[in-house]
Amino acid sequence: MLAVVQLFWNIALFRDGPENAPSHPYFIVLLVALQTVLATITQLLAPGALSDSSALNEIQLLPTYGALAVTALMTWAALRMGGLQRRFYQTFASLTGVDLLLGTLMLIALQLTGTALVALPFLIWSLAAAGFILHRAMGVDMMRAVGIALLIAIASYVVSVTLAT
Repeated sequence: MLAVVQLFWNIALFRDGPENAPSHPYFIVLLVALQTVLATITQLLAPGALSDSSALNEIQLLPTYGALAVTALMTWAALRMGGLQRRFYQTFASLTGVDLLLGTLMLIALQLTGTALVALPFLIWSLAAAGFILHRAMGVDMMRAVGIALLIAIASYVVSVTLAT
């Protein structure tokens, strides 16, 4: 497991590409499960959540699953347009794994500092890393890949916010 975390860390630092990520569908299931755990912990650590005895009843996972579904569909579509759909599992695993790693680091930073402003560098880093992953997976220039990553992020955010209300 440490090797997988090290791989995602190297991808987040632009040292390694998605071509080295595991390509098994069950690995994606594991990453989605870990994303569910991160979403749950994030909601439990939200201001005032632990003081409320019904905090566990109010955890919303549908926005997380919606965002993941949009990311998966748009990633597959982008790869499909280039005839590279065989790279989907590794690309989606890399996007999800790096997002999970940076999300965990951001949650820790938020808890240590108590200010939401600390999230901005992590969001920019996450967007750049997603662009890098798409750049390597699709064989397009970095600017185009970051643009695609930004479109995916915006669509995921819109679906997530819509499902949260």
